[in-house]
Amino acid sequence: GRAAEVDVALRSTNTAYAAHTAERVRGQLDAFAASWVETRIEVCEATWVHGEQSEAALDTRMACLDQRRGELRALVDVLADANGQVVERAVSAVAALAAPQQCLNSSPGAHETQLPTDPERRRLVLDVYALADDAEALLRAGRYQPAAHTANRAVDAAQAVEHEPVLARALFVQGVAAQRNADYDAADTSLGAAAERAASLSNPTLEARAIISRVRVHGVHKRNRERAIGLAEGARSAIARAGGAARLRASLAQELGASSLAAKELDAALQQQREALKFAERAYSANDLRFASLYANLGVTLAQLGETLEAETYLRLALELRENKLGNMHPRVASVAQNLANVLASRPEAVDEALGLIDRAMRIRQATFGPGHAGLADLWVAKALSL
Repeated sequence: GRAAEVDVALRSTNTAYAAHTAERVRGQLDAFAASWVETRIEVCEATWVHGEQSEAALDTRMACLDQRRGELRALVDVLADANGQVVERAVSAVAALAAPQQCLNSSPGAHETQLPTDPERRRLVLDVYALADDAEALLRAGRYQPAAHTANRAVDAAQAVEHEPVLARALFVQGVAAQRNADYDAADTSLGAAAERAASLSNPTLEARAIISRVRVHGVHKRNRERAIGLAEGARSAIARAGGAARLRASLAQELGASSLAAKELDAALQQQREALKFAERAYSANDLRFASLYANLGVTLAQLGETLEAETYLRLALELRENKLGNMHPRVASVAQNLANVLASRPEAVDEALGLIDRAMRIRQATFGPGHAGLADLWVAKALSL
């Protein structure tokens, strides 16, 4: 029933890519649900059938799976009330859900899965986790102001229930929401508090995520690259204590690359972007949508450095992946088509293809945003420069 609600909500936005998005999201959600069920069976049988896992490990991994289900529930709630903003981000929002299989590595004593034994207090803590899930789902869907409001409620409720693990999680989400709403001082404060609490709770994964977000706040938004580089050392320490997870290392390298770009340090940015891609290849499947941004960023940086042939290669990869995952009429397809056109226009023999890509980006933006959108002005300029 929920799947049908999501499908109807996405299609009802009537965007040029709504039908493709609805089909893609339905497949993603079905795959996530199937993976969750398979993982839960595997965790259960490891203790009660095969005797390979302690009951303490069973409890920890079941609690982790409960969290994954809560994150899924929260995102489905947002998708079932989709508007044009949500449908644009729907595919990437589902792709960003943490995989249920990660729970197979949860160890007994992990603070993020510890809950009070008192039934009433346990219920209150679970309610706060649900609020944090709601806020994170809103963030994934691009609904930043409601996300901030919900995250603030989660922090207040976590402080009232006096449970440090859920407070650390709520502070992290509050910090990310503040960053997305351009309140960078508040973001830094909340993320710093989340990192400190996560460190005291021996939760290095959350600690690393909070510090990596601070790297972006300082390096990209506050344009303080030196501060970002200093914070990165703390992130590396947390990542090492978390087992060196490739996805965290990829995320850190990506944010450092963005910081270097903001400082116009192109050589450093290119090195960090290559590092992000290397770790992403270890963390994600070959056709994961997250690669599109990595390819696009590499392409733009290489183009700025004058390496147009390699830039073209990465931008074509980004274009193909976004077309496949998001549909031919998605606005993120338009942005990478424009970047590829800019690269191709530098070679006389490729000008016709560049003009075709610019016209295509125009059609997408007109269909999505209307004929008066500012993004069309950039395309008219690009077309004029290509002629």
